[in-house]
Amino acid sequence: MNEEELFDKLVTKARAEQPPVVDVTSAVMATVAARSREQAPAPWWPMGWMAALSGAMAAAMLLVSADGWELFQNPLAALMLDLMWEVL
Repeated sequence: MNEEELFDKLVTKARAEQPPVVDVTSAVMATVAARSREQAPAPWWPMGWMAALSGAMAAAMLLVSADGWELFQNPLAALMLDLMWEVL
């Protein structure tokens, strides 16, 4: 028997073999349930404060950028504003 015939026999045996039936769902679900009991949900109020601060900063940036856009549209007003700061 040469190597190719031996290899073909092994391939045939491997294809006929069935994997074992394993049920791990109960162990996985028990682990998930135990971990969910250990970890308390994070409080929502820090995220609310961060959202409020982000909104306030966004509103401030909107006001500053609107003023900048107005000066960009009118170069003479920008020049006068620069002169005003130099005089002060």
